[in-house]
Amino acid sequence: MAFLRMIDTGNTMAPLVKFRGWWWLMALVSAVAWARPAVRYHIDIDEPAHHEAQITMLVPPISEQVLELRMASWRTGRYLMLPLANGVMHLVAETSSGRRVPVRRVEKDRWQVEDLRGEPVEIRYRLYANSLGTRTRHIDATHAFLDLSTTLLYAPALRQHPVDIELTVPKGWRSVSGLAAGSGAHEFRAENWDEAADSPIETGLHQSVKFKVGRQSFELIVWGVSNLDINAAARDLAKIAAAQRTYWGEFPFDRFIFMVHATDGARGATEHPNSTVIQRPRWRFGTQEDYFDFLATASHELVHAWNVKAYRPQGLVPYRFNDENYTDLLWFVEGGTSYLDELMLVRAGILTPKQYLKRLSERVEKHLKRPGVRHMSPAESSFIEWIAPKGEQAWNRAVNIYRQGEMLSLWLDLQLQQDSQGKHSIRDVHRKLYQAFPVQNRGYTSEDLKEIFAELGLKNADEIWEKYVEGAHPPPVIDALKRIGVRTRYQDKTKWAIHQSVVAELGLELDPSDPSGTLVKTVTDGTPAWQAGLTAGDRIVALDGIRIHKDNLAKVLRTFKPKQLVELAFFHNDRLQTASIRLQEVPSGRLTLELAESLSAEELKHLALWLGQAPKEPQQ
Repeated sequence: MAFLRMIDTGNTMAPLVKFRGWWWLMALVSAVAWARPAVRYHIDIDEPAHHEAQITMLVPPISEQVLELRMASWRTGRYLMLPLANGVMHLVAETSSGRRVPVRRVEKDRWQVEDLRGEPVEIRYRLYANSLGTRTRHIDATHAFLDLSTTLLYAPALRQHPVDIELTVPKGWRSVSGLAAGSGAHEFRAENWDEAADSPIETGLHQSVKFKVGRQSFELIVWGVSNLDINAAARDLAKIAAAQRTYWGEFPFDRFIFMVHATDGARGATEHPNSTVIQRPRWRFGTQEDYFDFLATASHELVHAWNVKAYRPQGLVPYRFNDENYTDLLWFVEGGTSYLDELMLVRAGILTPKQYLKRLSERVEKHLKRPGVRHMSPAESSFIEWIAPKGEQAWNRAVNIYRQGEMLSLWLDLQLQQDSQGKHSIRDVHRKLYQAFPVQNRGYTSEDLKEIFAELGLKNADEIWEKYVEGAHPPPVIDALKRIGVRTRYQDKTKWAIHQSVVAELGLELDPSDPSGTLVKTVTDGTPAWQAGLTAGDRIVALDGIRIHKDNLAKVLRTFKPKQLVELAFFHNDRLQTASIRLQEVPSGRLTLELAESLSAEELKHLALWLGQAPKEPQQ
């Protein structure tokens, strides 16, 4: 690909050399190669230290006099509107004849290029990219991560046209993407805007290792200094990928890239059809638990290559990049993926059943304690994820699509296994969705999902959907686990008991990031602290005359008995207040899930179907 070389002339960028007729040649070549002429982009990372790039967009002739341009207002994988257009600066447009044409900004994320007269047009703008933590766009002296939906302006009228992309990058950088490679080292090609928008580019200085699983090629690239053993990680990722291929029967891609940002101050991950970006603190790979966390995240994002990228709900097909995309199925899209991510580590032989159950128990316990599960349904939480409550409101009055969706998917899986007498599981649900609802054709609805469960043998599917999907009733996860030989125990330090002892509790959580350790982060509905009127932002001063400071609240509480009346002193709206509180009785220790010491043949059958392997290890 050849692009005009550019020079800076102040607030606008102008062509160094004009080739009269070059635009028409470009259009002719594109038209021969594609059914439609390509929209071409050049990304020149000319100011990496200052997080800026110069972007040129070459648009073929259109019949309309006005061309509409948009910058996306959100990116896939994060259901939140973002101010992405604020990074676009110095936008100008010029036709192939050298005529400057008017550009008007008509909305925060929409521009109109006017008076085109049937000529091709070159659009130029500066882009500021310093949003690493949102996984949208980030440029610095060592790399650039570019989610193209948040980097490139697009023309809705040309959304189905092919897209060619070329980068100019600092010396020594390497560019990778899930997109097809062009003829040069930093060139890529997409069949249309949607493919480009969901295929980020990572360019810079990296560690990398390539591996294969069957015929499919994989690559792990790491930006940043870290304590990750990249070769060991590649071996484990290959095991996870093989387990997932077995689960679905085939890969939905020919190649896949794991992009890892080992950094500080940014964490999270985002899925794409044949790539993912994972951000973790650079020194959080070394311990066994940290490494398992990383592999679970990578497994989660790889599951998404099927669940949301190969098939997804109707409200997300096609993506609408400038509006909220509503669906009542994010609990299955995200929570259902969370359910599978660590299961795949068991099926890959990385986690033992005992290790998996230990990690699962933490999430089950938090789910059981959350008051919000009795106030909001998974369907409603999915629909309002764009405005999801935060903080204390989220804990007490809402549910999280990831955790609630995981628990609901776990219960549905085990219930389907029981109702079908071990013939089917949630794996078969995913396989049917993969076969019946390819994303390029249509999305599925909640009714479609319910019908698939019913076809596979789930009994009373209508009632289940009404109660647990559309209603605010937590699914009976513990009961379902008990049926397959998983027992509940409680651990208080080194003491184990089938039934918990009890301790006194206030019913609040202090903010661990607060230096004094006295700032209230959350108050749980119905607890003594809630009834006394405490709320997030208050500060605990003393309990029965004993000063509360960092790390001693739990110790002080252990000196009291459950249901004992105590005097609590606290600041509320900067005023010192006191309240008489009767401490509540709560279980002592942590819930732990374990396999029973003796398992029946039926339990072993269901455990093998659930975990992908029959348990072999003793649990004590």
